[in-house]
Amino acid sequence: MAKKTVTLSESEMRKLVTDIVNEALQEIDGKTHSRVANATKRATQNIQNGIQSTKITSPLSGKKHVIDYDNIIDRAKGTEKRANASLLKPYIESKIMFFAVNRLGRTTRLIFQPKDIRKLKDGVAILSGSVIYDNNSMNGNIMVDFNRQRVFYTEPQTRYKYTLEPDNRTVNKWNDLLKQLKMSLDNRI
Repeated sequence: MAKKTVTLSESEMRKLVTDIVNEALQEIDGKTHSRVANATKRATQNIQNGIQSTKITSPLSGKKHVIDYDNIIDRAKGTEKRANASLLKPYIESKIMFFAVNRLGRTTRLIFQPKDIRKLKDGVAILSGSVIYDNNSMNGNIMVDFNRQRVFYTEPQTRYKYTLEPDNRTVNKWNDLLKQLKMSLDNRI
């Protein structure tokens, strides 16, 4: 088989390398995100089994460290905030578009800019952020039910749920975000 030579400009090469590195980092984020929930679950199990701490030896320095399981649980909230921010970082500036049908049957647009993860448990993700629904700006939540493979927007005042359909113009960005959320859910113990 003959090898092919491909000639790339410097900017094309930079873009190729950047895209490959970003894709690899996003995969790491989805798996890494699940570590906070896993660590607190293991710590709880150890405490319930009468194990309050453990000693480990650092492979690099050879020093012994004591890991207190209560400390793991106490630090989890701050760690979780940083993990959420890291997972959402590639999407924070994105405006993800959807279509929804209002209560009168008219199709309208919804534009969502994710800011935080409110829930990621039991096959459900709730994302909070800026919402423009039917030309009204507000903060709101998008719920993703991975079990039923449906996406909803809940109107804050009435709690009425609108089923959302991703707009093809931003569906790739949305699918990337869903992939990361699902990866985090799938890697939990």
